[in-house]
Amino acid sequence: NTSRAVLVSVHVDTIHVTAGGSDNTASVGIAIELTRNVASLGAKDPEALRNAAFIVVFSSAEEEGFMGAHGVVTSHPWFGEVRCVLNLEAMGNGGPHRMFQTTKGGASAELLAMWSEAAVRPSGSVLSSDVFNTGLIKSDTDLRVYRDFGDVAGFDFAFLENTHLYHTPGD
Repeated sequence: NTSRAVLVSVHVDTIHVTAGGSDNTASVGIAIELTRNVASLGAKDPEALRNAAFIVVFSSAEEEGFMGAHGVVTSHPWFGEVRCVLNLEAMGNGGPHRMFQTTKGGASAELLAMWSEAAVRPSGSVLSSDVFNTGLIKSDTDLRVYRDFGDVAGFDFAFLENTHLYHTPGD
């Protein structure tokens, strides 16, 4: 298989006590801007995107057990083409959108190297991956579904500052 599909995943739901400014409306805006940039690149240089696909998923039910992402992995006909998932999240409402978690094995190390070389100002750490894997944090993201059920390499990006406002009316 020679496909090179990248899937950008962003959930559109939030919890009932918040308007969801960072979790996850700001990430929806980032996904839309990424789409605009990829379309602009394709218009300028069609060869740059030949044999590649850029898929954006706006899922629901992330806050209810990752059901939207699970549905994409298990039933969407395009999912078999996906080689990398970029999941856009929030765990606070400030700071840059940082990479805070990556999958292990497979193409993960190669993708991490590509990202760190290509990003204008790469910001993040994979240490959170180990913390999440211990079970100490009783939370997770859609990336777990893409990893566990879809066997796809990927990254989580999130706002990590002002965590005291996460899932509160202050978001």
